[in-house]
Amino acid sequence: MSAADCPFSVIRPVPVDDDKNYDSFVKFEVPIDPNAADGLKSTIQLRKLNSDNPEDVLLFFRNYNKLVEDLETPEGEPRFRLFNLVLGPDAQADWATVLQEIDDCHNQDDFVEACELFLISKVERNCAINTKEWLNQVKKTRSMTVRKFMLRIKQINNLFPVMPLPEEGANEDDRIDGFTEAELRNILKKASPQTWGETQEKSIIRFDSITAQVLK
Repeated sequence: MSAADCPFSVIRPVPVDDDKNYDSFVKFEVPIDPNAADGLKSTIQLRKLNSDNPEDVLLFFRNYNKLVEDLETPEGEPRFRLFNLVLGPDAQADWATVLQEIDDCHNQDDFVEACELFLISKVERNCAINTKEWLNQVKKTRSMTVRKFMLRIKQINNLFPVMPLPEEGANEDDRIDGFTEAELRNILKKASPQTWGETQEKSIIRFDSITAQVLK
């Protein structure tokens, strides 16, 4: 376990699959009024999982959870079907392998177990711990503005809820939480060069006001 094993970087690599490739996305239409199925609808688009990159996988899980919420997908079997639908071909094969390891009941407990098994096949079990260590040491690159750097740190911090549980047999209460807003501000202070602090003093710029705007 170490910061060196963290799967993230200050500047996120561009996803491999082509944004213009229709097969990379799945679209869903959701009634704006749940009581009027034939009324106006909004379109939800989700990028299929076509990557083994840990950050892409975690972002996929975060977006999938939001999709389940937006679609009000019932627990159990419907979520199994939806999950398979939003996977790319290689990920579907990996998911099929995972399903061989769980019960055939396909209830919600089975789904949660299957998702965790799928997740740790692509993301290290120690991801959350390593990421916390890395964020505590990370430095802002000269090419990034403070705003972009803080947005990147916040983006990574938002992925803690979908990172693997810290050990086998752990439950949700054992999940490692992300940083608070106060802790994120402290990370930015440590990550920024001393000259930046001197500059903001000369410009009468309040550090907390800048980070507060980014953290909203």
